[in-house]
Amino acid sequence: PVATLAIFQSIDVHPTLYMLVFGESVLNDAVSIVMCDSVINFDDSTSTAWAITLGVGSFFVKFTVSSLVGVIFALALAIILKYVHLNKVPSLEFCTVGLFAYGPYFLADGLNYSGIMAILASGIVMSHYAHFNLSPVTQITVQQNLQDIRLLGGVNGL
Repeated sequence: PVATLAIFQSIDVHPTLYMLVFGESVLNDAVSIVMCDSVINFDDSTSTAWAITLGVGSFFVKFTVSSLVGVIFALALAIILKYVHLNKVPSLEFCTVGLFAYGPYFLADGLNYSGIMAILASGIVMSHYAHFNLSPVTQITVQQNLQDIRLLGGVNGL
């Protein structure tokens, strides 16, 4: 996916196509991590059918709980931004966004679930609900900081 995304960027494809390929690759990575964790916890002392059932159940539990952790953090941030009026102090508003952006990862990982899946779900929900509750100054600050982080990480986006 990295090579494909680099080619897409160099030939200037439509942003929607870029986002779809990027999103699909991120979701595949998150699902692979959850599935790998389920396989690592595989107990070979049980029967094959029961072990497969436990593995599939473990996968869905980890996937669901991790996603719920992310969604809960994102919705909590959206509610806080809407009703607490942090826009009067943009630096406090920005720090709150940062804490709620990384919080799902640490909580899910600390509970032995997938932090990557939690942060993916959180990012999706935040982009739909929390982002529009930010003040215009903080929206620009968040976007600029994310672009800086992408540049430092070597990931060039559209």
